[in-house]
Amino acid sequence: MGDFNNNINNKKLLTRHLLNKLQESGLTSLLDFNNITEHTWSRDNSRSQIDDIWTSYLILLDVTESKLTTADESTKSDHKILSIEWNTGISLKSGRKKCSKKKIYLYDKVTADDWTKFSDDLIKKMDKLQLHAPNIQNENYLNKYWNT
Repeated sequence: MGDFNNNINNKKLLTRHLLNKLQESGLTSLLDFNNITEHTWSRDNSRSQIDDIWTSYLILLDVTESKLTTADESTKSDHKILSIEWNTGISLKSGRKKCSKKKIYLYDKVTADDWTKFSDDLIKKMDKLQLHAPNIQNENYLNKYWNT
């Protein structure tokens, strides 16, 4: 497909180059999108903007502005680090979960009257909340309904 070590703004870039194919596929360079013109790689007197992240427009709506950071401290690389934050909407709770008390049901000691009372109470609560019983035909339907 081609060498990644290039820049989409290079006028000498061949039309069949990988970066052109990414652009033709509807992907966007974060360097271009955020108007970052600073070089991402340098060595001696040479500099270039070859490190980039390509993404779709849908993902662009959920990322923060790109940042370039030197890697002198972390990896001692001559490449800069291009970073973004991706807002996925997933909440990661930190810390230790509190243990809840377990309920132990002694099914073998439940009488037919207990089951009838339980069933009647459940139907009343469902009616009050305007819930309707799902059409559960087998274990697969039960698992699907339970997990939704």
